[in-house]
Amino acid sequence: MNDDACTHLDTADVTPNIDGTEVLERAKARGEAIRQKEGLASAPPKIEQLPAFPIGALPLSVADFIRAAVENIQASADMVGPCVLGALETACRGRYPVRLPNGHIERPCLYIAPVAPPSERKSSVIEVVMKPLTSYEIQYNAAHSGEVEQSQSDRRILEERKTTLEKEAAKAKTEDSREKARRELAEVNEEIAAFDPVKPLRLFGGDVTPEKLADLLYAQNETFALVSAEGGGLFDNIGRYCEKGGMDIYLNGYSGDVVHVDRKSGTAVLLKCPTLNIVALCQPIVIENLFGDKEKAGRGLLSRILFVKCQSLVGRRKPVSRPIEPVTKRRYEDLCLSMLAAENGGELTFDDDGYKVYCRFFEEVEPLLTPDSGELSLMGDWAGKVCGTMTRLAGLIHCVNAFERGQNPAGTPITEEEAESAVILARFFLAHAKAVYIEQIEPQSEKDARYLLRRIMGESPISQRDLIRKTQGYRRGNFAIDDTLKLLEERGHIRIEKIPSGTKPKILIHLLE
Repeated sequence: MNDDACTHLDTADVTPNIDGTEVLERAKARGEAIRQKEGLASAPPKIEQLPAFPIGALPLSVADFIRAAVENIQASADMVGPCVLGALETACRGRYPVRLPNGHIERPCLYIAPVAPPSERKSSVIEVVMKPLTSYEIQYNAAHSGEVEQSQSDRRILEERKTTLEKEAAKAKTEDSREKARRELAEVNEEIAAFDPVKPLRLFGGDVTPEKLADLLYAQNETFALVSAEGGGLFDNIGRYCEKGGMDIYLNGYSGDVVHVDRKSGTAVLLKCPTLNIVALCQPIVIENLFGDKEKAGRGLLSRILFVKCQSLVGRRKPVSRPIEPVTKRRYEDLCLSMLAAENGGELTFDDDGYKVYCRFFEEVEPLLTPDSGELSLMGDWAGKVCGTMTRLAGLIHCVNAFERGQNPAGTPITEEEAESAVILARFFLAHAKAVYIEQIEPQSEKDARYLLRRIMGESPISQRDLIRKTQGYRRGNFAIDDTLKLLEERGHIRIEKIPSGTKPKILIHLLE
């Protein structure tokens, strides 16, 4: 069982009845016998704590902003940190892929999905993290609005000239006049084909259809981001509304492969090397639906997503929080703006020591992928891409460092220190993805038992009546609490005590070590 660490009551703290000690020993013995028979661990499994987002692995300006945003919004660093990574990768606009010595290229994009229940301030996180990109987009379009309008006018003039020439060629009474119109028409068609319109800047959008996403990618030099504080609609749209390419655009947008998207209008969009980023904060039910969708799971969408099980701060928040210091906010904004405004680009590579870090991480992970016996075999599709994730993270960290120095990232290689920071981040995402995968594939009875055990923690001893009241909203009331309590008792997690009280005994549940 996993989630938060728990504190167990000592047996001396359990309120005894007449035969309390004897009942306790019998419960422990019965649980031990059942565990041995079923091949279970001799001691109840502890609830493990997932690693917190490793803020210290990031460059100082980014780390400072994450800490300040966490304190200001009072949201988990597990939510804020990954979203900042997604914002920075979006700001790079697909310019800096990483090439490994064997020639393989990792695209500069991340699919990030922090998972948290309602009331965790997802919208506030998106607003604060993405604000520099939103401001840049607004200012850029205001400054270039005249160019956009003129470009549209030039295109309309060409289209109208084409229409006029087509009519002239059709109505021509002599072969010479018809041929002249055709020559002029050929020239106009060439101008239209070569016309490069000035388009408004769009850095990211929300819940768009695959057709619209193809148009946005095509219009924005094949780089775009999907950002949502409620990722349900975003993930629901994947694979919908398109006969062909509905799923491909999301799969190939991660790997940079060619994708054709057929549209209802009859035209098609060809994307030669699309780069798509996704930052989608999700409620747990969204992830359950994703894992339950055979097409999305079977075609590899899940293996591309960096899941994060966010630690909840609900119950520990304060009515007043400290604002983000102006200097901290300005350094983050300046970093994003310098990335967005950059006109250069190019492939990144590791230096010798940085590549050794990559190789060590690869050698650490690979044996764990062995089918059936490997620790990560249950999520081999996801874990098989974790070294690529590490490479992408190393490239992003390198870009941050380079832009802070005012340099072109492609001018210097990824260093050993940057690679080691990327490994720390990759291990964080690996641990969280593993927890999500285990949670999704385990039987519902195990999920119920883990949930109920968490509710008992800190409340022991608790009456069954109070426990039922505290769990009324779980699974919308479709919860067999008696069966789950029996399972926990059989495994030695709890002791159920019946105390005579009128016509119906009072039932107390005690947590055991």
